[in-house]
Amino acid sequence: MPIATRLKGRFFCGVLFSLFVITQSEAAFAQAAGSQVPENASPRSYGSGWDCDPGYRAENKTCAAIVVPENAYLTRNSYGPGWACERGYLSAGLKCVEVSLPVNAYMLSEPRPPGWRCNRGYMPVADSCVAIAVPSNGYLDDNDFRPSWTCERGYQKIADGCKAIAVPENGYLSERAYGKGWKCDRGYKMEAEGCAFLQLPANAYLNDKGDRWQCAREFQRLGDACVSRQ
Repeated sequence: MPIATRLKGRFFCGVLFSLFVITQSEAAFAQAAGSQVPENASPRSYGSGWDCDPGYRAENKTCAAIVVPENAYLTRNSYGPGWACERGYLSAGLKCVEVSLPVNAYMLSEPRPPGWRCNRGYMPVADSCVAIAVPSNGYLDDNDFRPSWTCERGYQKIADGCKAIAVPENGYLSERAYGKGWKCDRGYKMEAEGCAFLQLPANAYLNDKGDRWQCAREFQRLGDACVSRQ
């Protein structure tokens, strides 16, 4: 191939390459101009786009300063107002109001109404903490959300007091204070307010609870007796 022809080919390829580079540069410049980082923002470390700096939030492709009211601090949350009230204050619109702490109460660390909780032995009534009246044979429970009292073992809650549970003969206190509060010994059944002896017929045995009987294998119940299945 003649040298002149080869030179023309190389020149033509060079021109095409230069046009490609210029085109790509213009496209990259246009893209960069369209995604220009606004003031008080920083480009993302990965991908495209930008994020507002701490203390600012995105508004109409700009970063506007977050107005933090008195007795509040900036948060890292991207949702909500961008600030939270300090301990001892609660948000009310665009400001933080001081929590009014009643006597016999302590301040909560979480900013939730009313901002305080009564000490143990007290219960909230309106905006105050009133002492819980624990009756004789009762004690304070450990329920922080609904403070109250519970009767000691062997007693039942009746109105505002604790009444002794009357356990009949051949009976014992149950684990649960509600209901009758007692159960019959094994081999006895509950009958009215007492425990009646459980008479087993021939070919029968007590069930797991011990308050009923059932027929042995190869026998079936017929009235108060166990008869052969044959």
